Amino acid sequence: FDRDGRTGGHVALGATNPASTFYFAEGSCRPGFDPYLCVQNPGSSEARVKITYMLGDGTTREQSLGVAAHCRSTVRVTDTLGQGDDPSHDFSAKVEATNGTAGSPLMSYYPRGIASLGLIDSAAGLILDGPRDALYHGPATYPLKVPVFSRADWSNPDPAARVPTLYFPGPTAEPTITNRSLLPGTLGPAGFEDITGVKATGHALEPQAAGTGRVATISYTLPRDSTVTCSIWLGETRVRAFAAVHQGAGKRSFDWNGTDDTGRPVADGRYTARIDAEPDDPAWETRPASTPVWVNSCIPGLSLDWYLAEGYTGSSPAAGDFEEYVLVENPGSQSAKVTASFMFADGGTAEREFVVAGMSRFTIVVDSLFPDAEVSVHLRSDRLIAVERSMYFNGRQAGHDSIGVGRPGTGWYLAEGCTAAGFNEFVLVQNPGDEPASVAATFMTGGGATEKREYSVGPHSRFTVHVNDILPGQEVSTQIESDRPVVVERSQYLNDMTAGTCSIAAGSLSETWFLAEGYTDRGFQEYVLLQNPGEEANEVTLFFMEPSGACTIRSYALAARSRFTVAVGDVLPGREVSVKVLAKHALAVERAMYWNGRSDGHVTAGSPSPDTDWYLPDCYTGGGFETWLLVMNPLDEAATLTLTLMDPAGTAATRSFQIGPRTRMSVPAADILPSSEFSAHVASDTPVIVEKSVYFSDRAGGTCSTGIRGTSAGR
Repeated sequence: FDRDGRTGGHVALGATNPASTFYFAEGSCRPGFDPYLCVQNPGSSEARVKITYMLGDGTTREQSLGVAAHCRSTVRVTDTLGQGDDPSHDFSAKVEATNGTAGSPLMSYYPRGIASLGLIDSAAGLILDGPRDALYHGPATYPLKVPVFSRADWSNPDPAARVPTLYFPGPTAEPTITNRSLLPGTLGPAGFEDITGVKATGHALEPQAAGTGRVATISYTLPRDSTVTCSIWLGETRVRAFAAVHQGAGKRSFDWNGTDDTGRPVADGRYTARIDAEPDDPAWETRPASTPVWVNSCIPGLSLDWYLAEGYTGSSPAAGDFEEYVLVENPGSQSAKVTASFMFADGGTAEREFVVAGMSRFTIVVDSLFPDAEVSVHLRSDRLIAVERSMYFNGRQAGHDSIGVGRPGTGWYLAEGCTAAGFNEFVLVQNPGDEPASVAATFMTGGGATEKREYSVGPHSRFTVHVNDILPGQEVSTQIESDRPVVVERSQYLNDMTAGTCSIAAGSLSETWFLAEGYTDRGFQEYVLLQNPGEEANEVTLFFMEPSGACTIRSYALAARSRFTVAVGDVLPGREVSVKVLAKHALAVERAMYWNGRSDGHVTAGSPSPDTDWYLPDCYTGGGFETWLLVMNPLDEAATLTLTLMDPAGTAATRSFQIGPRTRMSVPAADILPSSEFSAHVASDTPVIVEKSVYFSDRAGGTCSTGIRGTSAGR
C-alpha cells in the first residue's frame, strides 16, 4: 500500500495463548524474498527453541536458539538457508519450544511487506487419504478455520474459489465447508489411532560387513488388524519397498538389510523406516509411523578381523625413533585368541599369537617384535574385539593414532591432506590378499583440479604414496579405487617430520556426518575438511553445537571433484564445539586440530551415524598423559550414558552421565581412573557419537580417534 508516503508494511493477527509448536506452510528465500521468523517468549524463564526447515528439494535443516524471558528474538532465515532461485530455497518451517511454551511466532518478508501467523495444522487432525479419495478430520480446537492448501486450485481466476476451507464453530457442530468440490468425495469425522512403540535397533547397520551388524530390526505395535506396507526412504526418495502383508493387532516387526530394491547396498547416512497400515474396519484411520535407521560402513563395529595399514618402527634424522603399539580391547566376558599377521613392504610376512583376557585391554609392542620395519597388520580373533594403533616419535613429543578397519574394500576417501611448506603427506595402502592389486589414486584440490596416478600393490604387502611428489604445495583430498580389496590410511607429518597425524580412510560416502571433538580456545586451531568426489557441485550445511545447546549454522558451496576447508575458529572462536554436517550430495568429512603453535596435531574421520555403543581401546592417564572422552548428542532427546573403563588386569570402573539433546560434553578419564592404561566402553540409551583425545608431554603432543561402534552380538 502507499499511505502518507509509506510504501510497505504488514499486519498479522495475534495469538490468544502461547504454545509449544507452530507451523508455517509457506516460505521462500528466492531472490526478492527476505523472510524473518520472530519469536516472542512471554514466560519468566528462557525458552529453548528449535526451528526445522523443510525444503522444497526434500531435505531438512535445523536451527536452535534461546529466547530470554519476556523477550523476543528475530531469525533471518536467509542467514541459514542462503538465497537462490531453486526449490532448495523454498521452505516450510516448524517452530518448537523444547522446554515449555513460546509466544506467537510471526513470519515476515521484507521488502515485500507481508506477514502471517503460524497455524497449528494438526489442531483439526486432518488426514488426506489419496487412494481412498477421502479427507478425515478429528477433534478440533474451537473455533477454528483450516485451509486445505494441498487441494487448492491456484489456477482459478476467482481468488475466493481457489482454496477449500473447513470452519469448526464448536465441539459438536459439523464443519462449514467452502469450495467443497475441491475436496475428496468422502469427508467426515474418523476415529484416529497411532502405530506405537516404533523403534529401530540402536546400532547402525553395515550392509557389506560379514557376520553381525548387517540387519536392522524395526519394531512397532499395531492398534488393530490391518494391511501393512513397510518401506525405507532417503529423504523424499523411496529406496526399498516391502510387499503388503496382513497383520493382527499387537507387536510386529520387519528387518532391513541395508539394500535397495535392486539388492545393492545403500550409501551411509540416515534413512527413514515407514509403516503404513490400512485397518480392516473402515471406521478407523491409522496414522503412518516412522523411525530413523542409520547405515554406517565407514566406522567399523566390533569385529573378528582387523586391518592396520600404517606402521613403522624405524627412525629418521628429524623424528628420531618411532614407537608403535597395537591396542586390543576385549569387551566380552571370555578370553579371545588373537593371531596377528605382520606384512612388510617387500611382501614378507610373520605371525604371532596372543590371548586377551575378558573385559580387558592388551598391548602389542610392535618395536619389540620387528624393529626398523615398515609394517601393516591383520589381526584375526575368535571373539569380537576392538583394535587401535598408536605411534610416538620425536622423543615422545609427538604422535598419532587411528582405529583399524574391519574389512578391506575397493573404494576409499581421504578428505584431509596437505603438502604445503612443512607438511609431508603419505597415503598407505595395505593389500592383505593373495593377488596383486591395481590401485588408482585421484588427488583433488580446492580449485577443482585433479591428478591421477596408478600403482600395483603386491599380495600380503603394504605400499606408500608420497603425495608431495605428485602435488606439492597443495591442500588435497584423495580417492582410492582398487580392483581388489585393500585397506587405506593417511599419515601426515608437519614441522619437518617432528609432529604428525593419521587416520583411516572412509569406505563410503554419506550425506550426514558427525564430529564429536572440537576446540577453538587457548591456541587450538580446528578445521573441518570436506571432500566432494562427485561430478556435481554440492551444497553443505554445518551445525556447530556447543555444551549449552546453542547451535550456529553455516552453509557452503563445493565445486565438483574438489576439497573444501572450514576454519571452525572463524565461526566460533574460543569454544568447545561438535559439528554435524548435512550435504545435498554424499561426500567425505574429516576434522583436523593443531595447538601450541602447531607443535602437534590430530585428525579424525567423521562418523556418518550415531550409535548406542562405542569402544575406545587405547586410553592412558599415567606418565603425564591426559585422556578425554568426547560425546556428542545430535538428537532431540536426552541420553543416559554408562562409561566402563577396563584395565589390563580385567578390572573395571563404571560411571553414569547425562547429556542433553543437541549438545556435547567432555569427560576427563583421570577423574575416574587416574594413572592407568585402559580401554573404554560407552553405552547409551539413545544413539550418540563418541571420540577420544589423548595429550602428553605437557600437551606438546596429542592424538585423537573416533570410537569403534558396537554390534548386536557384542552387547
